[in-house]
Amino acid sequence: MSTRNRHPRRGLGHETPGSVDYPFDADPHSPNAAGLVSDSACAIPWVTDGFQAIQVFVDPALRDRARELCEVVTMWADAHRDLDALATAAVDYSDSEDVSASVFDNPPDDLSAGTVAIAFTIG
Repeated sequence: MSTRNRHPRRGLGHETPGSVDYPFDADPHSPNAAGLVSDSACAIPWVTDGFQAIQVFVDPALRDRARELCEVVTMWADAHRDLDALATAAVDYSDSEDVSASVFDNPPDDLSAGTVAIAFTIG
């Protein structure tokens, strides 16, 4: 019988390092890897127009709606195959809901290259 303290669930993760699995995922399995801490609510694969993913950012006041907003953007990613249609969907949604949506497609850093960012704020 071993006397050391064993934690059978310690270190188990449900992700690939670098993925965003839930709002404000800090990716504890790769703490030294640059750029893996994300304050996005979710990342959705979207391979079109040279992009690889859509990252959704929510205002802290909208954290309770983060899952709903990620589901909406996931539907847009499935339905729209170009950036203009995606941006139009975001603007139409923000007109009908109590949010404001902004779409960013040309990030200033290399780490975010290939991603589209959609930010939701109180609108």
